[in-house]
Amino acid sequence: MERDKGVAPIVVENVAYNEQVVSFVRNLTSSFFGCAAGILGLTSYEGLALYVLGYFFVSFLLFALKMRGNLTKYYQPGYKFWIAKILDGAPSYVLTWTLFYSLVYVYE
Repeated sequence: MERDKGVAPIVVENVAYNEQVVSFVRNLTSSFFGCAAGILGLTSYEGLALYVLGYFFVSFLLFALKMRGNLTKYYQPGYKFWIAKILDGAPSYVLTWTLFYSLVYVYE
């Protein structure tokens, strides 16, 4: 019936899978941004700014390239895509940030 009205049905399993894939991509790229922050020698608010900017940059790339601007088709509700999981990648970011900072600057 929903297809007759031009509305695609929302399948809970598909939405959960999409959230899982987005979370995986963000966690992986958080590690890469952590490596970059450590190698560049960023500390304090500079490192935090790189994490936040990197998070939104990756989110924008996912939104523009993979979702083609149609957020509600792949992610429900739409606002959760941008802000709900911002702290999920923070532990891997901090771990790689401190590791690479220590390797490059502390143990010279």
